[in-house]
Amino acid sequence: HCRTVGLAAARGEEVLGSASGSMGGGGLSASGSAPLAGVDRALWPLVMEAAEAEAASTSSATGSLSGAVDRAALGLTAWRGALERGRVWQEDEGANWPANPTLRHEFSRMLQDLDMPRFTRHPKLLNLLLSSLLEAVSSYEGAEAESEGAAEAEGEEEDGQDEASAEAGGEADKEG
Repeated sequence: HCRTVGLAAARGEEVLGSASGSMGGGGLSASGSAPLAGVDRALWPLVMEAAEAEAASTSSATGSLSGAVDRAALGLTAWRGALERGRVWQEDEGANWPANPTLRHEFSRMLQDLDMPRFTRHPKLLNLLLSSLLEAVSSYEGAEAESEGAAEAEGEEEDGQDEASAEAGGEADKEG
């Protein structure tokens, strides 16, 4: 469903009705009242992907998809505001997105190391940087969710092997 919403947003279509209904009433509204209204429409598909990845990652504890979309949109808007002023959004200024503090810190450090804030007053460069942040969130959180899923599957497999070993041991005791 998110891909459908993302594709519609990428084509510049209004993303109302079924999208906001399926997302618990929040999220995507072109009316200006939702957090996503403050985000450049060209970035909407990436916001959706990043939010979906964060919502799927249990380590981020971000909750529902609509909440993750709101957090991503508000965070992206705050990043844009700081970068437009030639600054990096800092923790002491309320920086709280991406939800993963390591990813947030690394993005901030990269921007500072490359002295990017002095160039971010140019809208084209700013959208490229914000796109990079969204893609990093999607990749990082997606990888986290996959590794957590693999760890859970491995744990379940080990449990099954333990049970099989115990049953085999019980069979051997009966024979001996």
